[in-house]
Amino acid sequence: IIDNVVQKGRVADESFSCRPNPSKVVYPDDSSVEGVRTLLRMLKEDREVEATTIATADEKGYDGFMYVIKL
Repeated sequence: IIDNVVQKGRVADESFSCRPNPSKVVYPDDSSVEGVRTLLRMLKEDREVEATTIATADEKGYDGFMYVIKL
């Protein structure tokens, strides 16, 4: 189980860049967006795993976690 894989939609938003931008307030480490993107690419290419993402929403916004299982 991998937590924080949606990150308020930033992972899927291709226009979101991890370049420094002092005017935005996001997660403590914006590089986590690139980390999740890298993980998703790796999982997509791995034929030995199945994965699904479950979205979560609350007063702070939305995020999600991923359930991954090795076949």
